[in-house]
Amino acid sequence: MIIFRKKLFNLRTHVILVFVPKETNCFKLAPLEYANYLADMNGGFIQKNRETLEPISDFLKENGICAIAVGSDGKGEKHNQSSTEIIYVQDQDRKQRLNLNEIVNKFESETGGKEYKNFFFVGENGIPKGMIIGQHILSLVDGISTLTYPDRVLNSMFVCGNELLYQDARKTVAIEMGQTPKLSRKIRGEIRRQIKNYISTCKTGISRGVVCFDKEKQYYDENKNPGEYGFKHSHLRLTQRELDLITQTFIRDKKINVSEDIRYLPTRTIDRINYFFKKEISLTEAYLWFLQRYHEIQELYKNEKEPVSLEYDHYVFNLCSEIILKSGENVLINDNLKNK
Repeated sequence: MIIFRKKLFNLRTHVILVFVPKETNCFKLAPLEYANYLADMNGGFIQKNRETLEPISDFLKENGICAIAVGSDGKGEKHNQSSTEIIYVQDQDRKQRLNLNEIVNKFESETGGKEYKNFFFVGENGIPKGMIIGQHILSLVDGISTLTYPDRVLNSMFVCGNELLYQDARKTVAIEMGQTPKLSRKIRGEIRRQIKNYISTCKTGISRGVVCFDKEKQYYDENKNPGEYGFKHSHLRLTQRELDLITQTFIRDKKINVSEDIRYLPTRTIDRINYFFKKEISLTEAYLWFLQRYHEIQELYKNEKEPVSLEYDHYVFNLCSEIILKSGENVLINDNLKNK
């Protein structure tokens, strides 16, 4: 592990940088330094989201609604190129619930006509997404079984509204993952399927039939269908899904108390690695190296506004890829042994 750390830190100066923003050399930082940089930057993003929604904060509280940031915002891994998605959580036990378009209308009314869609991600109908505890399966996106992402809520970030509802939502996902036998098996099966797909992408660079990286470069194009997203749907997603499978096992084996421990369960991926693997520095650094390279090509795409490619240090790639692949494959093996 120590040898790896020295190699990784020394080789970071040899990474081929096609583009570095003038205002920062963040892509030259060592992995753990980059983690601190991200923490500061993402803290600012969440604060900005709270300030943006402040005009309707009391309105959300009065109506028993919780606004949470999901995806990279929730994980504290957001880059400027990524849009922010806010999900509005309600409880089925509340007699009167709001339609999501009422939230948009209230926002635009209270902000003097500012359009909600200019600040946060919305669907094709111009409306944000919402979830109702007790009515929806929170581990699924839009109720679609192939879109099983329990970490979407479990690793989200509270923004404003009813904070108790935020904890209830995370607790609900934990129960779905590990204490509801039939549903838990379906979630586990889907997470395992995703892990296998991401392992394949790590080895081939191909995701959904599209080349996202090869032996020299990663590729990025959001307008292509399916899109090219560099290392996102390989090493990054593999680590995240691996942690989801471990989380489910801990809940099922009662190593995590759903009622008490879930509120303290970390949401940031590198914090989750530390939580479950206890100071596994090599995995943390490997994950951060891929995250850094992914953000680097996002930055290039943001500035070029067209499909881009970005070279990377193949030697460091091999070191980091081996660590992440070994960890993911071992989790699958251990899961097989426990569920024979």
